[in-house]
Amino acid sequence: MHDLPKLVRKQEWMEFCAHCAVNMFQNNGRRITRRDFTDISCAAFLPFWGGGTGQYGAQNNSASYILGFFGQMSLCCVVGTAANRAKIKWIMANNWGAPPPSRGIHLTVAGTTSNHISIINRRCSVNVEYDTNFIYPGLQIAAGEIKMIVEICLHNCHNTAAGHAKKLGFLVLTPKATTTNGYFGTAVAFTPKPGLFNETAP
Repeated sequence: MHDLPKLVRKQEWMEFCAHCAVNMFQNNGRRITRRDFTDISCAAFLPFWGGGTGQYGAQNNSASYILGFFGQMSLCCVVGTAANRAKIKWIMANNWGAPPPSRGIHLTVAGTTSNHISIINRRCSVNVEYDTNFIYPGLQIAAGEIKMIVEICLHNCHNTAAGHAKKLGFLVLTPKATTTNGYFGTAVAFTPKPGLFNETAP
């Protein structure tokens, strides 16, 4: 009884944070830069962390982060090629939990990324044509159209699964990771305002 509503609540938090990221991208008045991405990826998680710098670790290990977790986000550019077909042109992901401007970025523009946050990254290579449902279930896109997909989760590094339930505040249940050490993953697909993104990565 204690764990079930907490599971739902944490998932709702992640969904809200993902929509916050989309809103920030869509309300940017100019083409998105890499610095914009790092800032938005940090700011998007503030509703979950309650403000402050608790999401940032001093070093790359779980002990540095509040509760042993930090928020991680990826951004995927998808271009339609035909009816129900599309290619991923590039994928960006924030690097661990360092605050901007020192937060690093993984950028993939060809081949397959080794980044472990994104469900999309683990299934699809860049510049390879796929059925849209394989890239993202329910994705609808026309030939030549650009869609963006924001994907976020809580990420844990350098810890065994046995400790995750306690770190997340659960008594009995151990949440299922959506990717390697990624919990409560959610994604939002959207059509960007003209001029925000194109097939060339920021």
